[in-house]
Amino acid sequence: MNLKIVTQTEIFGGVEVQTTQLGGLDALELAARLVQVLSPALAHLPALTSAGTEGLMAADVSVLGPALSALFAQLPKGEAKSLVRDIFVATTAKVDGRLLPLSSDEGITLAFGADLKSLLAAVAFVVKVNFASFFADASSATSAPGASGVLLSTRPKLASR
Repeated sequence: MNLKIVTQTEIFGGVEVQTTQLGGLDALELAARLVQVLSPALAHLPALTSAGTEGLMAADVSVLGPALSALFAQLPKGEAKSLVRDIFVATTAKVDGRLLPLSSDEGITLAFGADLKSLLAAVAFVVKVNFASFFADASSATSAPGASGVLLSTRPKLASR
């Protein structure tokens, strides 16, 4: 049996972050939650994702500001922290030679301190590890010859005249 669950590592602000993909049902639940939270920021998504996590780390506040503002404006108090802990449920950080689970406030604080930019880049990395192949597969399915475009298309089809 091939489970196809991968583990990836990347460094953010000097912190080595390692994450393992979630299993199918956990990933589905997290995806549903992310869609609810991210919907208001979708118009700004290209600015956040066009250059990947490297671009996010190098991005200027003027690029990130509108997307983050749209994202956080509708979140109830505590939801951002809860969502980040849930995103990090299968993620650790290596700090001073020891592994810290990033699914707790303490682990996140010890790993990133007040470095919000590195924290957000790590969140983007974990989301990418968990969902990039799904969106790539869905995108290729909608662009394949004869595909209906139903999976990912959000633009209304123009009526033929």
